[in-house]
Amino acid sequence: MIPLPRFLKPIFDLASITKVMATTSMAVLLYQRGLLDVEMPVVGIVPEFADDESGASDMRRGQVTLRMLLAHSSGLPAHLRLYERAGTRDEITLLAASTPLTHAPRTRVEYSDIGFIVLGEALVRLADERLDTFCQREVFGPLGLARTGFNPLPEQRALIPPTLNDQGFRPRMIQGEVNDDNAAAMGGVAAHAGLFAPAEDLAQLPKPF
Repeated sequence: MIPLPRFLKPIFDLASITKVMATTSMAVLLYQRGLLDVEMPVVGIVPEFADDESGASDMRRGQVTLRMLLAHSSGLPAHLRLYERAGTRDEITLLAASTPLTHAPRTRVEYSDIGFIVLGEALVRLADERLDTFCQREVFGPLGLARTGFNPLPEQRALIPPTLNDQGFRPRMIQGEVNDDNAAAMGGVAAHAGLFAPAEDLAQLPKPF
């Protein structure tokens, strides 16, 4: 079989693989550079995390660390339709940061998009740089992943399989834009979803990542 030219190979919406390939990679690099302490309380970086959206004080929130966000043991819920209540990155980030805990920190593991939205904001503040630009320069570029990134170019869209015929939030066929509605409302760049790549690029990540 003659292999397809690289520029003709399909590009996929990686969905939650974004958490590993982009967000966790950024966290690892910041840790290696001494900029990230996994035991640091989230409130020390994202003060908005201190109180939930009702304004009520929950002392447990001060116990939540970056390690817990990475390990999905922060006590935050799995998913909320934040895009129904907010339309910008900053608004969704604030809603995620003020989401009430559903259980005590480190008592249970619950895979959480909400936790990774908060984690992404913490990483951006530690690095003083957006997730997409940091990962492009520090992760994807050095590995030669020229077709990996957020918000694919218009000329790439024909190579991206459609993911949804949306009849709700975005009433159109979703192709070449992130399927996740919270990530879409954040401009296509989010810590929990939004990355696109061809399958072969996933194999290029070093094993420690």
